[in-house]
Amino acid sequence: MIRCILRSFIITLISSIVVGLVILSSPLNAHAIVTPTSGNPLRETINNLGVSVEFNVSDICTLPVYGVYQPGEDRIVICQQRAEQLDGVEYQWTERDSVVLRHESTHVLQDCNSGRRGDNHLFPLYPTLEDLRVYLDGKLSDDDMIEIETSYRESGADDHVVWLEFEAFATQNNISDDAMAERLQRVCKNI
Repeated sequence: MIRCILRSFIITLISSIVVGLVILSSPLNAHAIVTPTSGNPLRETINNLGVSVEFNVSDICTLPVYGVYQPGEDRIVICQQRAEQLDGVEYQWTERDSVVLRHESTHVLQDCNSGRRGDNHLFPLYPTLEDLRVYLDGKLSDDDMIEIETSYRESGADDHVVWLEFEAFATQNNISDDAMAERLQRVCKNI
């Protein structure tokens, strides 16, 4: 878990440096480069499915999580990296916030994959172990998978939940917001 947090911190730090260099070399101001996700096709798609995207909710974000999909409540909660307070307010987005939205969107896909969104039954996108292995290849290292499994098992997760998390972690860094939005529209459109 600590390695995951440290890795996320390092990725965020590197991303921040890159964004900073872009800002310094760009005639655009910082607000034009990193803005909240209003107008983001992924967020709009999620909202159009009837799932709200909420921010910095104190009863969720005081837990050791970056975000949560709550299918029975039709909501995704994002615990933003730059949140000054846990007050339900959306703050300026970081790349980590976008990664969290894609991760939680994967859980929405898994929920739609059950045939009925919001019923608290999430089904894997890759139903066989071989399908999952093929999908994970090159997306998660063995160390990543061990870390994810250990972390979730320590929280009481069973094989099913670990499988779902493998899919979400593999997807979060390997798909664009636009591609995720298209996938949600395709999988969830008639549900």
